Amino acid sequence: MTDLLNRIKTRVKPLNASEQTYSELKDSSVIDEEKLKYYTATQWQLIWWRFKRHKLALIGSAILTIFLLWQSLLKLLHHIP
Repeated sequence: MTDLLNRIKTRVKPLNASEQTYSELKDSSVIDEEKLKYYTATQWQLIWWRFKRHKLALIGSAILTIFLLWQSLLKLLHHIP
């Protein structure tokens, strides 16, 4: 756990004066696991977490995937006489 905290030391920067600094996070007796997960997440993880919350986007991407698979299968199965 301390190795992970040492690695994120340079990554954690407060956005404004009301945000906690890294030293305040480190010195607190209980480090919130959600904050640690958020601060160590990659850009793709942040995008995916946000995308998963948007139900309409998930439904739309599922329908689009089905259409694309259907189209590719029809092209493979279509025989020109």
